Amino acid sequence: MNTIQKYYGINGAYLKEHKDYFSEKILKRDAEFIIKSLNLTKQDNCLELQCAQGRITVELALRGYKVDGLDFSDYMVDLARQSAKDRNLNINFFIQDINKLELSEKYAKVFLFFPDWTDLDFEEALPNISKVMKKGGLFLYDHDNIFRVWNYLEKNPKEKKKFIFDAISMTLKENNDKRGDRYYTFPELENIFRRNKFKIIATYGNWTIQNSEYNYNSPRLRVVAKKI
Repeated sequence: MNTIQKYYGINGAYLKEHKDYFSEKILKRDAEFIIKSLNLTKQDNCLELQCAQGRITVELALRGYKVDGLDFSDYMVDLARQSAKDRNLNINFFIQDINKLELSEKYAKVFLFFPDWTDLDFEEALPNISKVMKKGGLFLYDHDNIFRVWNYLEKNPKEKKKFIFDAISMTLKENNDKRGDRYYTFPELENIFRRNKFKIIATYGNWTIQNSEYNYNSPRLRVVAKKI
């Protein structure tokens, strides 16, 4: 078991470190963003990638949407399945690495929302994501805005000392971590999506749809891309 698997395992720190993010208020905010940005309907079949404990997957199912979830962590998927069972929901949860994604069903809507990027190679993953999507389907990509992160670190020297940013590889990592998160600029994303026959149709920079124009100081970089 590698470091990232331990982090999301039964004795890992993921749930504890993110407990403030798991409030009902934030859950409803995130669910609304996904529904609106993907123009999600009750007829669409939808897939959440890196669903963790099924927080959003279960919320969408409770609202009547047809949604499946996928994560690489056995423990997180066990929690997600139990959460669905406790609410009498029939949700398919898959244990898979999205870098090597293999599913028989094709989905109209797919989202990768607030994911962990440490072991994720998005350029490698996107062709596999495309294979499980219907032509004309929509994919929602979400990541922290590297420019906002860098600006924050520049203004907070004590925090900056904890991290190493490689501008060539666009990778940010903690000093004691051998691996880091790969960040993409918007032009990079455009090229990656274009090479894989996707067209970006919307861009957002905030936590909600309203007043969500993406810019240098935006908290997030979120795009909706259509498979063409």
